[in-house]
Amino acid sequence: MDNFEQNLQVLAGGQYHHIDPLEESDLNISFLAAENGDEFFLRQPGEQVFVVRGEADEDNMPDPLREELIFVVGFGTPAEMTALLDAANPRTIFVVIEPNLAFFQHVLATWNLRALADRQFIVVAKRPDGVGQAVSKLMTTALILYLRNIRIYRTHYYRTQEPETALNIAKTISERVIYQMRHLGNDFTDAIWGITHDLANIRHLHGAVDVDKLKDRFRGRPAVVVSAGPSLEKNMRHLPRLAGKALIIAVDTILAKLLKNNIVPDVVCSIERIDEVYEYFYKGKDIPESIALIAPPVLKPLIFDEYKGARIIPYRGPLPVYKWLAEATGVNGDVFIEMGASVAHLGLALAAHAGCSPIILTGQDLAFGAKDGALVSHSGDTIYEDIDKCTETDDYSRPSAEIEGYYGGKVMTSLWWQDVRLWFENQIRENGLNVINATEGGAKIHGAEQRPLGELADRYADLPPTDFARELASVPKNSVDLKAFAAKLGEKRADIEALVKRARKREHKLKALKIAPHTPRKSLQRSWHELQNTDELLIDTVKDPFMNQLIHPNIIHIAQKVNALPQRIDAEILAQNRDLQAELCWVVGFAGDELIKVIDDTIADLGAVRENKPKKDAKKRKSS
Repeated sequence: MDNFEQNLQVLAGGQYHHIDPLEESDLNISFLAAENGDEFFLRQPGEQVFVVRGEADEDNMPDPLREELIFVVGFGTPAEMTALLDAANPRTIFVVIEPNLAFFQHVLATWNLRALADRQFIVVAKRPDGVGQAVSKLMTTALILYLRNIRIYRTHYYRTQEPETALNIAKTISERVIYQMRHLGNDFTDAIWGITHDLANIRHLHGAVDVDKLKDRFRGRPAVVVSAGPSLEKNMRHLPRLAGKALIIAVDTILAKLLKNNIVPDVVCSIERIDEVYEYFYKGKDIPESIALIAPPVLKPLIFDEYKGARIIPYRGPLPVYKWLAEATGVNGDVFIEMGASVAHLGLALAAHAGCSPIILTGQDLAFGAKDGALVSHSGDTIYEDIDKCTETDDYSRPSAEIEGYYGGKVMTSLWWQDVRLWFENQIRENGLNVINATEGGAKIHGAEQRPLGELADRYADLPPTDFARELASVPKNSVDLKAFAAKLGEKRADIEALVKRARKREHKLKALKIAPHTPRKSLQRSWHELQNTDELLIDTVKDPFMNQLIHPNIIHIAQKVNALPQRIDAEILAQNRDLQAELCWVVGFAGDELIKVIDDTIADLGAVRENKPKKDAKKRKSS
């Protein structure tokens, strides 16, 4: 077996590598020779000889006392890579990003990657436009525990010959890491509130449209996702011509305005658990029964209680808690939808799941418009027409940056809208979606074709009409055995109760550890060994889908702080570690107790539903 095949075998053993297939156009360099740790190459075209030095960046070397996550831009030379590995903590994780596939080809042909296999080593050999997507995927793995210990290292070639490429990759890494930090999950109060809704809405899952049977139901038919951006004003008049020709999916914010203008969409989307969704968009509203509602089970149950039309309740996928619910309810199959964070994301995800193509976006500005010399965030005659209403929560939604506009130039956007746009671009690229941005204003969505909505209405005018409401009504419905589900929930309660007892016992033991500045070293060593024993509790907590959902951000933040501590036997460091672990145990115990209360309430409510007794709406749980 030659070097190339051996290296491929090494990489085949790793589950986190992201590698593009090599194409002939990628072969823009060829290896000439190696001398004294340096490597010489010939660049095509032009036949220019250049050298890649084996010199490490002494000002940016790994910290041997910390478990770091090091993003290395480029493979460099074996000499430089060896210097990095030798300087790093044995548990440091390396992610090598090589945007030039010809260099990666050279590494496969000449390096011995078995030497790297003993280390925690991930290869991202992607063309520059695919690096961001790969980093985003890596940030959904256990690497997230190291976000406080990130280092970006540029190898000699990218430091000296392609600094712009290295800078762009560093910006991409930072962008994706910041995005992940902002989306670690909800705080505990919101999380327990969400789980309360998830469980309360199981009764509505029974009789809802079977999401698995909805897969590819409208394959090849266009869909229009109507959002509430300021640019909708100019092209809302074209929507009636698309009725019956395309599946029209409206976000909840724009529904009332569409109905007021005699535009009846086929589907309305909601995604948030908050009371305002009910108060603003559903309470007392006369919504035609022909409009189906799609929303995850985290929605306020009262909305499902009162909604007259068909209900589509997909699981946000594939989160562990929803995998558990799918199995426990028997509502499984292709019932998971990656719905992002925005209600418009859910609209696009529904259209993709139903097989629609193209998927047309309109009113999807993702930028502020202007009216009478002032910034506006939404279309007129909506609840968020006032910019202060849209941005009153925090700076995340306020005007903060200028980005490329639909027609070129710059438009003003917010951090929130940048995240929404990034999700759209990732979905388009990752899933090969045929998306047309017909907003005619706002921000440019890369990967989406741009066309005026009026032109698209003309294009599809001759399509045979489809009664989408009737088609949706004909999709088979879910059947849930509520008694059997309540029994499985009882079993889960016993698991949580056992976990709580373990957490309380572990917390007591940790608090009993005496660690002070003058503690003898042998006692400190015993304490260090004792601190390793919390790992089993942590692993079992993370494995439980409900506990993971409930305290995921807490676990991440505490684990990041622990991983950021230097690895040496020092009284101050060990005391910090002990206190962080005790905090984790307290969180597990407290969260478990709250979860048991929710499970008990749900089991009682399911019994009331089976006996046809009145059902009270799930309330937001106040926690100290």
